[in-house]
Formats: sequence, C-alpha cells, structure tokens
Amino acid sequence: MESLLGWAILLGGLALSAKLWPNLWKGPKGLPWQVPRPALSAGLPPGADEARRGPIEDARPGDYIAVVGKVMEPAELAGPISKRPCVAYDLVLRDSIRGERVARVLRGSTFTLSTGGTTAVVDARGAFIRLEHDRLGTAFARGRFEDGVIPPESPGEHFVADEGVIAPGEYVLVIGVVETASNDVGYRSSADVRLRLDGGGVRPSVVSSVPADLHTFKR
Repeated sequence: MESLLGWAILLGGLALSAKLWPNLWKGPKGLPWQVPRPALSAGLPPGADEARRGPIEDARPGDYIAVVGKVMEPAELAGPISKRPCVAYDLVLRDSIRGERVARVLRGSTFTLSTGGTTAVVDARGAFIRLEHDRLGTAFARGRFEDGVIPPESPGEHFVADEGVIAPGEYVLVIGVVETASNDVGYRSSADVRLRLDGGGVRPSVVSSVPADLHTFKR
C-alpha cells in the first residue's frame, strides 16, 4: 500500500512539473530576454521615392538623388555599447526590471561614400537614419552612460541596451541634395561631390543600411 501511495505521489509530482516547466523556462514576464527588440521605423519617409536614381557623377548641384555606395574609412563615431567605429548608431535603453523604454539616442556623422568611380561627402547629422539593431547588452548600470542619455526622472539603476551601427565597409542607401564639393569645416575636400542631408521638408534626406532599402534603390 505504501509503495502504491509513493508511486502515486511521484507520478503526480512529475505531471505537475511537466505542466509548470514551460512557464518556468520562459521566466517572469518583463525580464530582459522577453523584451522585444526595437522595431524599425515603418519604411522610408514620404517624398523619398521621388529621388532620382542613377549614377551620382551625372547629377548636378540641386538635384535630389538616391544612390547606393560603400561607407569608407575613417569613422567619426563609436557605438555607445560595443565601441565599434561607425558613421551612425541607434541606441535604445530599457529598464532591466520593468522592460519599459527609457531613452533612445540616434546619431549620424559626416562620412565619405564610394559609388565606384565617384566619391561623395555625406553629412548624415540631420538625416533620417535606418539601421538594424544587432547587439543586446544587459544589466548596464546608470553610470555607464554619459549625462543626459537617461532621463533624471527614470527610477531604474540597471538597463538593457540595444545597439545598431553603420560601420565602414557597409553598403548604404543615401538620399539627398547634391552640392559641389567644398572646403567647409567638417567636410573632406578630396571628395568629388557633396550630398547635403539636412532632413525634413518635402525632400527628406536618408541614410539606410536596411537590405530592403538597398535592394529597392540599387541601380
């Protein structure tokens, strides 16, 4: 009798464990591994599809064009988490306990773009930037970030950080207005063409490393 009772208790325990195990494996709701990755913005901004596609060397000052090229060295920025050299980055911070987003930092710089036979200087500091997040770091302390990144009213002390960058060597789509090359501070005078990317308006400026964007505009 005691043997039968023991087997019944054992089998009951196994059945209960099988029922509870999937939930235990998933972890409590809201923990870092359950927080969804940052979503890409929904496509290119209105007006971007009006940019003329074609060789950059055929463009004239004032033309609104879309070109695909390779980001060249050097890079002015570094990824906030990974420290990877880059020309643009997107950082999203979430509270590591509640999973709530507390900050986002999106930044671009000036860089040289090669389209084959032509180089262009691109100023992405005011551009609409699209890239994919590919690095996830957990449990970063508040002191890990420079002042102003995390809002003072945020009560958390540890954060989940999602990061994406556009690095030298990557191919990007660039949409902007053509200008003649100049020796202005912040631009490389060795480039043949300068693309002004000041953002907004009816002719938005764009820098994107998203494969779908490159495929759509690649000549």
